[in-house]
Amino acid sequence: MPKVGDEIFYEKMKGEGRPLVFIHGWLGSHKSWKMVDKNLDLDNPRIFYDLRCHGNSRCTTFSFETLAEDLEKLLDTLDIDNPVLIGHSMGGMVALTYTTIYDNFSGLFLVGTSASTPEPENKSPRFFLEKFGSINRTTWAELIVENYAPETEHPELKSMVLRELVHANDTEIIYSLGSMLEYDVREEVSEIEEPKTVVAGENDGAITMDKSRELANLLDCPLKKIDSSHLMLQEKPGEVAELLEEFLSQ
Repeated sequence: MPKVGDEIFYEKMKGEGRPLVFIHGWLGSHKSWKMVDKNLDLDNPRIFYDLRCHGNSRCTTFSFETLAEDLEKLLDTLDIDNPVLIGHSMGGMVALTYTTIYDNFSGLFLVGTSASTPEPENKSPRFFLEKFGSINRTTWAELIVENYAPETEHPELKSMVLRELVHANDTEIIYSLGSMLEYDVREEVSEIEEPKTVVAGENDGAITMDKSRELANLLDCPLKKIDSSHLMLQEKPGEVAELLEEFLSQ
């Protein structure tokens, strides 16, 4: 099982051209991007890894700066230069934080993410952290699922996410939601000159269209819309892959 030190699990696929680094969202893993990857007609080197406290990676308290440092260690260990960072949700937040500290990247492809903590009423990380442990776990999980995917063509995905939330490790939940409370890179990201694209789900209740539009405006880049909920990697992997290929061809 390949890891950076004894901490960060990763999977590397060989290829030619610019390296692509895929970063998953909250409670996901390196497998989260695999359906999109299957739809890609590319031969680029690809790296998938588990964020701290996710999948097979070690769990210790962290901030987004810690997660950015983990990414830098991964790239250094694998001798990866100027990759395209491809992040969904919390993974996009990690990618954005990384760009405010390090310069080893050549592009950003951001899906369902934002430049600051999303704060819709009764849907924010603060709300879910405050409710965690004070209400029935299944009820708490159902609130999040309705936020992630208020409308979806794939109700089985809602059931899958519900199970994951009910059985997720308490420490993972607390550390992750806690780290989001201090997340805000709005002042820094407007300086990014590398190519970038923001992809938004039109039915995403977690990262609203307003937050996606704000990010695209800050980055001065295109905003691409998909008829999907926050679970667009699973709902519309082909469309996400098509947009990624279009971005990489520029």
